[in-house]
Amino acid sequence: MKLKLTLTAEEQERVSKLLNKELAELNKKLALAQLANIQRRVSQGLGLDGKMKPYSKSYSKIKKEAGRRVNVRNLEFTGRMLSDMGISEIDDGVYVIHFLTAQQRLKALSNQMREAWFGITDEERNMLMKLAKKEVEK
Repeated sequence: MKLKLTLTAEEQERVSKLLNKELAELNKKLALAQLANIQRRVSQGLGLDGKMKPYSKSYSKIKKEAGRRVNVRNLEFTGRMLSDMGISEIDDGVYVIHFLTAQQRLKALSNQMREAWFGITDEERNMLMKLAKKEVEK
């Protein structure tokens, strides 16, 4: 059975706006999910390519003296850098994950230069695709 639907220009505009709104909401959900993925992965000492390298001996000593974990490189000393991550809409329905302050952005960049951790793994990409599919099927 074929069904032909003819919409006026006004109706087409309304449908387009509704779809764009839904897509923007989905993109926001996906950005927030990935932000949580990064924070969870890093807290477990995992970068983009698996287990992160250990801290340097000198930094391990500083962390240990402060009563922090040194056996897992989780990029947490005060917790400020990872908690400074947020999302922003940079265009209609287009979101980015970023650091809200220059100080934490600099720390993040420095850590990224040592070892890739900020980004998306294949496993995370697959999880986001499943989430998107689930949301679309609602």
